[in-house]
Amino acid sequence: MKLVIGAANFTQKYGLENSKIPSVNNLKKILAFCRLKNINMIDDALEYGNSKKIYKKINLKNFKLITKIKLPKNYRSIKDLNNYYLKILYNDLEKAGKKNYSHLLAHEIYDDQTKNKILVDSLKFLKKKRLTKKIGVSAYNPMEVRKILKIWKPEIIQLPFNVFDQRLIKSKIIDHLYKKKIEIHVRSIFLQGALLEDRTPKKLMKYDKYFRNWHNWCTKNNINKLYACIHFIEKFNKISAIVVGVNNLTQLKEITGFIKKKKIKISYKNFSNNKILVDPRKWN
Repeated sequence: MKLVIGAANFTQKYGLENSKIPSVNNLKKILAFCRLKNINMIDDALEYGNSKKIYKKINLKNFKLITKIKLPKNYRSIKDLNNYYLKILYNDLEKAGKKNYSHLLAHEIYDDQTKNKILVDSLKFLKKKRLTKKIGVSAYNPMEVRKILKIWKPEIIQLPFNVFDQRLIKSKIIDHLYKKKIEIHVRSIFLQGALLEDRTPKKLMKYDKYFRNWHNWCTKNNINKLYACIHFIEKFNKISAIVVGVNNLTQLKEITGFIKKKKIKISYKNFSNNKILVDPRKWN
């Protein structure tokens, strides 16, 4: 199971604490440590704007790059759409010093299946143009995965997965994807950092009972929250990669220190699967 560095907070505030990596020097230190630990993949998206702000200031040599695309609001034709993608992706790759991406994903799965088909066709076109080695989708839930599988078999699917959000296993979609030999990447393993807090985050006080249960469980079992979050994911060998975001080198060192650490036998079955709590888009 690979560790992938999430790039959402490279140049913009992100997550529950609305934080980002404070400086280019801090990011350089994080990437230098990644090289030492053979962490060689970065999960980005065009809408993060990193190519405009930071790619030319850092060295991405030896790093593989994942990025994500959405349908623009307006386009005249499929040819026009594909030319639009070619232009912005070539520009993105040039600033990153790359010839292609390791993975190119649809950043959104639409309710309208026609839109999904258009975006899938563009992904196939971009792969034929050798802009990427693999193509797939970034989804928010198993229902979206089932929707896209009706029209296409992606090479990779990225999904949220953590102790509070166990839909990936409860829906058995993990088994379905594995049988189809679709690469599985998971993100939000700390629920945007909420699972690592000592107390229930103020923004999520309406879900206090779920967090109290989590805190009490960690205390009762004498288990570090960070370790528990990682250990839960590592129990599933069908997962290919974990995407994590960090604000500084200390956080990354803590995470890598727990990966592949001796595992303990413990159950994670009795935690929340509240549909709103597990989807940060619905927090208010």
